[in-house]
Amino acid sequence: MRIKNKDPYGRRISTSDRKDRFEAGGIVPRTWLSQCCYQSDCAGKTVMTGFWIFMLIMCLLTPTLMIGFGKFFINGGPKQMNGAFGYRTTRSMKNQETWEFAHQYSGKIWLHSGLALLPISIVTMLFVYGKSSGTIGTAGLILVMAQIIVMICAVPLTEAALKQNFDDSEGRG
Repeated sequence: MRIKNKDPYGRRISTSDRKDRFEAGGIVPRTWLSQCCYQSDCAGKTVMTGFWIFMLIMCLLTPTLMIGFGKFFINGGPKQMNGAFGYRTTRSMKNQETWEFAHQYSGKIWLHSGLALLPISIVTMLFVYGKSSGTIGTAGLILVMAQIIVMICAVPLTEAALKQNFDDSEGRG
């Protein structure tokens, strides 16, 4: 069987171009979407930049949210205690003073953690640029899991600070 030197739109393509397109997951027609998602590196190998961009955005989401909510909590957070939004634990909801302290404290942790995680995330994703989609996906998964662990660590740290600064009779300790 003779291999045709034409793409799905009937345009002639070179053997090397056909090979690159095949390695990228099949014949990829040259559209604005494929030009955005597939680029050739200096070795002529096709790289899936669309998936890398998607994973970069996903990896920057957690630190960005931590920075945003950290600033919001430091600047007062939710004014009234509620069961729907905010840092809600039994200890933080004892009274208004513990509620405000918990938001200030956890907000500082989230702000500083988010600011530290943001450049780490960018550098990590730049390190895997041009690698296979499996490598990019694995690096992104590990990075997001580490970010979530850091984010959750704010809870025991805030609870320890609440326990240290407030006694069980709902007043300052």
